[in-house]
Amino acid sequence: MAGKSGLEKGFFGSQRGLTLMELMIALAVFAILCGIGIPRFQEQVQRYRFQSASLELYTIFLFTKSEAVRQGRDVGLLIDGDTVRVFLGGNEDVVLRTFQLCRTIRINEAGSNKKEFVFNRRGMTTSWGTLVFEGAGGTRKIVVSSPANIRVEAG
Repeated sequence: MAGKSGLEKGFFGSQRGLTLMELMIALAVFAILCGIGIPRFQEQVQRYRFQSASLELYTIFLFTKSEAVRQGRDVGLLIDGDTVRVFLGGNEDVVLRTFQLCRTIRINEAGSNKKEFVFNRRGMTTSWGTLVFEGAGGTRKIVVSSPANIRVEAG
């Protein structure tokens, strides 16, 4: 028995590599999968950035509220374009901290009924309202209601 049978040669027989045609087919399949996957991945990244930016804005509200309690006096939050200023209440000249909003969100002027919120020394507010913002991830709202309730809502 000089030659090997089909079983003895193994699955690939005596072939040691890929033919050019097999390589081209594999490359084409890979390119198609990348063409489908990469745009969806980019959309997902934009949605995550929007979600992160909206949570950052929410934490600025919580910071303002906690700063009012910590300092024992009124502390306000003013949104002016893409800048958020946290200031001592009644005096916008004394700025405690300035935040720059991420470029992935835009404040919706028409949907928002409030751009300034003031919290008293007990962390409560009488400036109730809604701040609507938009981005690649859709629309979200920060709702300041009841004496001290701050929440983020989708759409």
